[in-house]
Amino acid sequence: MSQLPERSTGDLIRWLKMLALPGFAKMILAGVMLLALLNALFLLLFGMWERDKDAITSGVSILTVAIPVGLLVLGLVFNDGGTRKLRLLTKNVLEKELPQAIRENFNHSDGILTDLTLRCTDFICDYTLHLKNKNQEIQTFDIRIELNVKKVNVIFWIPGFSSHQDRLSSNDLKDHFKYKNCLIGAHQEGYILNENPILSPDQKTTGFVFIKLLHEDFLLEPAHRLYFEQDLSFFIRGMSEGLLSDA
Repeated sequence: MSQLPERSTGDLIRWLKMLALPGFAKMILAGVMLLALLNALFLLLFGMWERDKDAITSGVSILTVAIPVGLLVLGLVFNDGGTRKLRLLTKNVLEKELPQAIRENFNHSDGILTDLTLRCTDFICDYTLHLKNKNQEIQTFDIRIELNVKKVNVIFWIPGFSSHQDRLSSNDLKDHFKYKNCLIGAHQEGYILNENPILSPDQKTTGFVFIKLLHEDFLLEPAHRLYFEQDLSFFIRGMSEGLLSDA
């Protein structure tokens, strides 16, 4: 029996979240809630002026109920559930925080990163790292990051595997000694390598896809975001050094 009120409350909140009201209905609802609050406030002030205990009690009782209920209803009906903030945080991670973490990480790699460019569309961002190999030649390394609130896909576009694409598997990358240590560390951090690589549109490079599940409140917690960004920057640096060792 004690679960019945909780279930009813949950059903009410779910119904309010799904409620899509037109603009005029939202204004009417806001007006009703505002009138209730003003009425309670008037009763409270009137009771204090006239020293009427019944009016004061009524005003306090209405305010006690109306304020939390009003905030809950208005928040659920008018708010988008935080979607706008999550989109802004996703954009900030992909376009500002992650590139900064990558640059800071490569500051300790003897200047092999000469430039970093990015092209972002919503929650998908393509990074191009301009790397200096042992012959002092500039080599590009393309990476795609797809950030989906609490899951991330990391795609490394690596040349040199496409000649036998028809029988290519993730084991080709796992068994490559240039990347082996880096992949072991990435696996320990939760990055799972998809068994089926993909081919780039120009058919010249192979994309190895890594998938990682993130903390439920990843975007909302600065500490979780910072750990993810710094950890991914180590992953990217390790893969970059493996790529350059083949050059």
